[in-house]
This record gives sequence, structure tokens and C-alpha cells, in this order.
Amino acid sequence: MTPQQAAICKLFSGHMNASLLQDGQAEGTATHGPAVYAEARRIVQEAIAVPVDWSKASMEQVLDAMFAMLRTRYPWLTRDAQIGLQLAYTMTWK
Repeated sequence: MTPQQAAICKLFSGHMNASLLQDGQAEGTATHGPAVYAEARRIVQEAIAVPVDWSKASMEQVLDAMFAMLRTRYPWLTRDAQIGLQLAYTMTWK
């Protein structure tokens, strides 16, 4: 895992919330740098953009699809980071 990837995992593990990192933007940028923060925001937006047909899918099915995408595109994400993204996703669609 690269230092940037480790910082993204730490950011997701410790600072995820319903506002998708916006409340922690100043702290995240100061702690991890603007490049890490920007990449973390991009990953969050990608995770939230997983296509969903809410007329057929349950939240559990959608989260399974999101985790599958994350494992494929970002195999370096730790389990804690994935859980942070799950919480952000759930709060976005709640």
C-alpha cells in the first residue's frame, strides 16, 4: 500500500460522516494534504454513484454491489475504510 492509499484509508476510517467528508475538509486537507483529500472525495463520489434500481434492490443488495466495485477498483482499501464508505453511502440514501 502506498502512503497516499494508507492516508485515504485512515481518512475513511476516522472521518466519514453523512456530509461525505465536507465537515472535515479543513482537517483532512491539513492532516493528509489536498491530493489525498481530493482522491478520497473522488472515491466517495464513485461509491455513491453505483447504479441502483431502488424499485428492485434492497439496501443490502446495493451495499454488496458497492463493496464488489470497491474490491475490484480499490483492492487496497482496508475493511475499516470500506465500513466508513458504507456508512457514508447509507446516510446518503437514508
